[in-house]
Amino acid sequence: MFFKSIKNYLLFLAVLCSLLNSQKAVAQYDKDYGFTVGAVSYLGDIGGKEDEARPWLLDLKLESTRWNLGVYGRKRLSGDLYGRFDLGYVRLEGADSLSQNPARVGRNLSFRNDIFGASIRGEYVFYSDFDVGNSGSYETNLSLYAGAGVGVFYHNPKAKYQGKWHALQPLQLEGQEYKKIQASMPISLGLHYTIRKEYRVGFEVGYVFTFTDYLDDVSGSYIDTLGMSDIQKALISRPVEDDINGSLPLQQNYEYPSPRGDHTDDDGYFFATVTIGKVIKGKYKNKKFNPHKRRYKYISSKRKKKRTKAKF
Repeated sequence: MFFKSIKNYLLFLAVLCSLLNSQKAVAQYDKDYGFTVGAVSYLGDIGGKEDEARPWLLDLKLESTRWNLGVYGRKRLSGDLYGRFDLGYVRLEGADSLSQNPARVGRNLSFRNDIFGASIRGEYVFYSDFDVGNSGSYETNLSLYAGAGVGVFYHNPKAKYQGKWHALQPLQLEGQEYKKIQASMPISLGLHYTIRKEYRVGFEVGYVFTFTDYLDDVSGSYIDTLGMSDIQKALISRPVEDDINGSLPLQQNYEYPSPRGDHTDDDGYFFATVTIGKVIKGKYKNKKFNPHKRRYKYISSKRKKKRTKAKF
């Protein structure tokens, strides 16, 4: 998986920062703030397409797409480099019943996870058009940017059984006591329009890497159910009982000590988000071009007379 190791990710950030510091000032506004709304799609051990687990979009199921909401603040640090802070809510869902993979369909697991998180990102504006449409008024500004950062989030995966949602982390269905608070690494690519030098509307897509394989409460192997409660036994394994076509694996494949998930890859999710915000003008440092001033400036023909001593 891309950026699978922390080492590669940190190397990417180092290269990105070196590029950022070498750029000249082209930004028009110092700050903006607003809210975000969009869609998210989980990528992990539950659901997926017809083949075994594959990275990125190859295993994405649009039927599992849910929503995200948040607020953000962004400030220009220097030149084309911005710093951004986000607070947000994300809902992730997945179900084996939506997959075309017989092994996953037979396993028949599902989950829901409400995530609350915060992140900081560095954003590099690699293209700007200060006067979209060449109207001469500089009323519309377009910027394209790439971002990367770090974050922290709280999550609590749940599964529905007999009409009720049950928190899975306390049940330790795989014998693992994972934490509800985890770290993340978001990356993004986006654009935004600044309209009438006052409002900013944008769109961005990205991916959030996490350091946990338990967003869906599935990672390792089935464990022995001896001594478990009734609810633990009901939720640890729920294989399809009525295999009419005989196309699914035997139910023995969903018992101890068989694999329950794939522990080699951590979970994550894609996002596509619309941003709507308010901009705050700042001082412009590029003397060659100042979009705050009008394009045309009329100069008075009157000149001041120099004071000189009379000569006789």
